[in-house]
Amino acid sequence: MSSKYTHRFSYKNDKPTKTACVVRYGAFGDLMQASSVWAGLKQQGYHVTLFSSLPGADVVLHDPNIDNLVLFDKDQVPNGNLMDFWSWQKKKFDKWVNLSESVEGTLLGMQGRAVALYPPQVRHSLMNRNYVEFQHAIAEVPYVLNSHFYRTAEEVKWAKRERAKMGEGPVVVWSLAGSSVHKTWAGLDNVLASILVEFPTARVVLTGGPDCVLLEAGWENEPRIVRKSGVWSIRETLSFCLEADVIIGPETGVMNAMACEPMAKVVFLSHSTHENLTRDWVNTIPLWSENTKCAGRGNNAAPACHLLHYNWTACTRDPESGTAQCQKDITIGQAWAAVYNALRDCESARQKVA
Repeated sequence: MSSKYTHRFSYKNDKPTKTACVVRYGAFGDLMQASSVWAGLKQQGYHVTLFSSLPGADVVLHDPNIDNLVLFDKDQVPNGNLMDFWSWQKKKFDKWVNLSESVEGTLLGMQGRAVALYPPQVRHSLMNRNYVEFQHAIAEVPYVLNSHFYRTAEEVKWAKRERAKMGEGPVVVWSLAGSSVHKTWAGLDNVLASILVEFPTARVVLTGGPDCVLLEAGWENEPRIVRKSGVWSIRETLSFCLEADVIIGPETGVMNAMACEPMAKVVFLSHSTHENLTRDWVNTIPLWSENTKCAGRGNNAAPACHLLHYNWTACTRDPESGTAQCQKDITIGQAWAAVYNALRDCESARQKVA
């Protein structure tokens, strides 16, 4: 009995004439930064394969610049065997781009390695280089920042429906925290209260993982504060961000995903400098502390520590706020001025259109 279904085996497909493989594991922000690299490779005519892993790769699942996505489970290839595995795989492609440790370990020092013990100003002199530009250099692709989050048609419809529920006023998305202990700003409630007073038609959507639900506490009875931490997936959050007017947050995957988008962005920098991260972002106001004394920066010896932090071992925690000292030192006045200007410009633009 014949079947209407035909079995397909990828190894039988004709080999593309020009192939490239990009290796990039990591978190959401790591994948969004690297997406600029394979967009450049695609422009050069390469058939692009990406070696990656979940959950980070969730943000690039529908990226049209990726022809073949190969996902690996955690430790599927043991760390001790990675070099041999990569050497074997490299032979299958015309171009091999390994972005492992292109940021972490190279431009952000890892705890337990010698660079973490260098004086802060020495780390700064070595590591104050733009993350995405450096990855383009590794790939030998001319540098033009070109990272985007790509939605499905269903995600577009869903995001527009959610946006329509929030009325005609400006919509702010606040990404509350990132994957490291230092990626949370201390003055959230103060700025939220100011937004509600100064911009009566504005809505603020709070987003983040399940741990961020604690940061939403106290706003349960305010209908203009929409609490979505632990509710929306990362793809839902990013899909909605493309309908928002202003995006606020620390160095998170959400902020990286919106780097090239036109809406206003306010970014709280911590272990990265403006040169590292936001230098080429569109319509972005970067904020950083200008006089911080902490374990990573010493006696304000550098504008950022350039270190990865998974705990408080080498990151000073402000006892009052519970956040990193560099985040506490970004004042409420600094943040409110940036947010106010972004929302004022947004309202002015809306009035011109009307």
